[in-house]
Amino acid sequence: MTTILLVVSMVLVTTCAALAATIWRLHRGLRVERARTEQLRAALRHVEAAAARLERVRSDFVANISHELRTPLASIKLLVETLEAGALDDAASARTFTCKIGAETNHLIAMAEELLSLARLEALPAMQPCALDPATLVSQAIERMHELARQKEVGLCAELPPCLPRVWADEAQVGRVFVNLLTNALTFTPEDGCVVVSAHLEPDAIAFSVADTGPGIPSGEEKRIFERFYKADPARQRGGTGLGLSIARHIVQAHGGHICAQNREEGGACFTFTLPVATRVGLES
Repeated sequence: MTTILLVVSMVLVTTCAALAATIWRLHRGLRVERARTEQLRAALRHVEAAAARLERVRSDFVANISHELRTPLASIKLLVETLEAGALDDAASARTFTCKIGAETNHLIAMAEELLSLARLEALPAMQPCALDPATLVSQAIERMHELARQKEVGLCAELPPCLPRVWADEAQVGRVFVNLLTNALTFTPEDGCVVVSAHLEPDAIAFSVADTGPGIPSGEEKRIFERFYKADPARQRGGTGLGLSIARHIVQAHGGHICAQNREEGGACFTFTLPVATRVGLES
């Protein structure tokens, strides 16, 4: 009898131990599944938020592009109707109206070119990089934007340290980044304000900055302003399609750099982007 009880006890102990191990494994499996379920729910929430944001961007784009197309087209229609109503018989008036039609047409062409450029950049950026002097890039950009700055009565200058190493970049594409950033800065800088282009050396990169004395960037919009077709404050926009900063971001990222924006303590905004130093990729001794 004692032997039987001992065997039964051992069986019961073994069974209980096996049952406890099974319960523990089931409990652990349940915790793992709960964790996976929560991860899936979090991923789903992230996807839903991203989808909602993309839908807002799409909706904003449709509204913005519709407005930007409607304004010049309505102006052209009005000018043509005025010419047809008799202004065509007055040489001076006809010349004035045709010049305005040409200006509005150029605006539409520029808009179409920006859209095509962004589409190409998103598909496959065409890059022809070489070693370039940062000071030359900045001076060329300032020269290109000098007339616009003069018309707006805004100061435009460069503050560069001597002997910066050359960067590895596509000259035409980087020139476009400067033009887009400077156009944005000059657009929002009031008369007698100033825009300053500067640069400094970072590890393996040169950081270029475009600082202005305008109203700055609305709080919380520092990252969103680089989104396609996004306008931080539609009520105070002064033309454009909201593509310039997005194009600049795509170009900088295609070079392996990064771009960001922030408000300055003394007022205004500062946009900074980086380009790799030529020596980093072993292309310059």
